[in-house]
Amino acid sequence: MKDRREPKTVDGYVRIFPEDAREKMEKKINCALCKKPIQKYHPAYNHLEIDESCSADICLECADKFSRWQQRVLSDLFPTKAAKKRYGRV
Repeated sequence: MKDRREPKTVDGYVRIFPEDAREKMEKKINCALCKKPIQKYHPAYNHLEIDESCSADICLECADKFSRWQQRVLSDLFPTKAAKKRYGRV
């Protein structure tokens, strides 16, 4: 017979994040790149995980900058018409 216990709750809400993520959401975390405090920290958006041993908490502005940099690098490696048009590289 299966165990049908009620899900664990915190303040009446079902816990969907690990405890360390909840603690990070409640206290101010600084961005690993620009050192500014991250507003409205959320593990899905602000936690960058490279592999099992390397991870960082970054703000959304730095995540956007990183994404744009990565797109420019890929457009140089794989020059398509869309990439050339987007980054003005003819």
